[in-house]
Amino acid sequence: MSKEKEKLNRKKKIKARVYERDGRRCLVCGRIDHLTIDHIVPLSLWKNNSHRNMQVMCGQCNVEKGVKVISYRTDEGALSTINKYLKLKSRDDNNV
Repeated sequence: MSKEKEKLNRKKKIKARVYERDGRRCLVCGRIDHLTIDHIVPLSLWKNNSHRNMQVMCGQCNVEKGVKVISYRTDEGALSTINKYLKLKSRDDNNV
């Protein structure tokens, strides 16, 4: 299998895991259609494509969230992801 195909399969597995974990519904409004994967810490702020940095949202709620750092998950994985990002950001801010 090519590396590109392996990467695509890995992405599909991660997305499937996120949809399953979050109950296949928008964590904000509860919709079960027009679902997307949102990054708790947006990729534009931090290049973290881990399932811990993802949550299920409908397209409308995702657009409304924009590029804010907001988790609608309350599990330890989401909280530790935000904490890790804040520590890295703080370290970067102190080096400026």
